[in-house]
Amino acid sequence: MLTKMQKQIFKIFFFLAVFFMLPNFSQAAIIFEDNFDSRDDWSVPYNDLDQTCNREVGCTDVPDGYYGYYISHSVITPATGNGLHLDNINKRGNSGKGVTFWDQTDGTGNWASGMQIGLDFPPQNEIYVQYWIKMQPNYSYYKGTYASMLRKMNHISHYLYNGKPFTFFSDGGFFPTTVNQIRFANAGNANIQNFFFIRPDPSYSGTQPVPIITRGIKDSTNTGIYNYFDLPSDGLPIGNWEGTGTEYNSLGMFADGQWHLLGYYLKNNSAPGVADGTYKFWYDGNIQIDATGFMFREASSTLPDDIWNFLHIGGNAINPFLGAGISGEQWYAVDDVAVSTEYFSSGLAKWIECGMTQV
Repeated sequence: MLTKMQKQIFKIFFFLAVFFMLPNFSQAAIIFEDNFDSRDDWSVPYNDLDQTCNREVGCTDVPDGYYGYYISHSVITPATGNGLHLDNINKRGNSGKGVTFWDQTDGTGNWASGMQIGLDFPPQNEIYVQYWIKMQPNYSYYKGTYASMLRKMNHISHYLYNGKPFTFFSDGGFFPTTVNQIRFANAGNANIQNFFFIRPDPSYSGTQPVPIITRGIKDSTNTGIYNYFDLPSDGLPIGNWEGTGTEYNSLGMFADGQWHLLGYYLKNNSAPGVADGTYKFWYDGNIQIDATGFMFREASSTLPDDIWNFLHIGGNAINPFLGAGISGEQWYAVDDVAVSTEYFSSGLAKWIECGMTQV
């Protein structure tokens, strides 16, 4: 029989053993996090000119910690006063602040006005990005004769610091860059996807090798991968919402007027020309895309292993949601942005709140 003293000593050793076996989240490498709550109100309304501000040109009219912003000219005349707004109008929770982005359409099937806010950080080999997003109630997608509608959500990239922090394409500042966007296909079915594609270094337009897919579908253009959105325990096969009646604004989908958590992970390929880069995407804590075999650095790339150093939130859209020839605008909001080098390091409570689990 153990004496009372022996039992106490056993309890102490048991507690210490459990304590030291737990992950030390306090040491997690948080790079950036912002809930916007303590910031001053800030806004950049649309006008008839493209507007940009960034540190390279000495512009300081941007919230502390951010590299800059870009907002294209209004396609609505006269401009409505909407644009990019940091205030308490659209925040997650009963108090605090968030950032509202207003989309515009000119009623065509072309990319229309939009905006981005950007932040840079020390280059990383692998990176986790998360934030919450809410589309306005009754946010609409066009259904008609035009091609698939697209809404850019973010870019995660390597920035060259060449004076072009909001210019993409082959004459821009980002090699490689990756794009996450929502795609709504007009095939007569519910067909909502998160579409991820890659512009590698140095070709920018190069196609990708066939990835090793745990979850997701290879895009036919061989530039990336996509998924059909899934919810847990919905009785549907994983990756098979197409044609099931689920719409972008169905309950639980990203445009249902509620807040939803988006999570992204990128790991650089181990060497130029080696196809072993990784991408993952979570929606409300549920893994949607999990794939490896990507080539962010092609064989002729001279970039180092640590490349990810820039995040753009926002972008433009193809979405004449009011119909052909009719201009209009609608909003979405972002809150609780976090960037990290470790899975839980952007704030344990934020990741677990929706049951996000590492895969």
